[in-house]
Amino acid sequence: MNLANQKQNGVKIYDMITDHAEKKLMNLTHKLGIDKFAYETRNKWAMTFFDTPDNLLTKTGILLYRTMENDKYYFKMEKLNFLPSTSRLRKQSSLFTIDAAAHDTPKEQAFYIINGITEMFSTQFFIDLENVVKVAVPKLQVDIVGRAWKGFRGDGFKCIVEFQKVKYKNLVTKRKFSDTECTVSQISGKSFDDEFVDFISVLERYCKDILPQKTSRYEKGMRMTQVVPKAPRAKKEKKKKEKKIRIEDRIEG
Repeated sequence: MNLANQKQNGVKIYDMITDHAEKKLMNLTHKLGIDKFAYETRNKWAMTFFDTPDNLLTKTGILLYRTMENDKYYFKMEKLNFLPSTSRLRKQSSLFTIDAAAHDTPKEQAFYIINGITEMFSTQFFIDLENVVKVAVPKLQVDIVGRAWKGFRGDGFKCIVEFQKVKYKNLVTKRKFSDTECTVSQISGKSFDDEFVDFISVLERYCKDILPQKTSRYEKGMRMTQVVPKAPRAKKEKKKKEKKIRIEDRIEG
């Protein structure tokens, strides 16, 4: 199972909206057509998202991040859902991965990162990719600890369900946000893609304790850790000091 940032083929990410979500999902084996769920492993993941100070990469439709997946490190480039109208996509994968070391920065891997980005697009960029990648700085840190269960079925269908504690930290605003999430991955091969669609449909029908994420983890993390502008304080009306009327000035009718 690979670490996923946004919705990809064979991967669905959910928010766990009740404390009973894990127990209820594990009890759905019969309805899901799964023979059993077997405990697989405990995983530790991390994602560090990079961009220029003025966000040129994401504005261009590129998401750049470094991952730690059970002690192995990678740089990943993703096509964002929104893209400039001048860009025409090739039919290649929307995700490109290269090996990295624990403390590698985009500048140190610029040559391979730029190659990966250009592999995903068939048009030239109107920005200096080399300069942009070299000045990219960390923007968002996502740390994930998960407990993974493998589901089996007699026809060869297999999936991984991982219940995760996720911590988001905005490295610009310094704000933090924690959540519990669930990732469901199809690990049987492309021949089972249709079965996975049916599996997800049944899962969402019977387990109302999970809610599909509609955005990527990057978008969610940035949204939940942004600085909330303070509402302007209403100006307090100054109480007019009532003038004391001297007894001798009072008119009696």
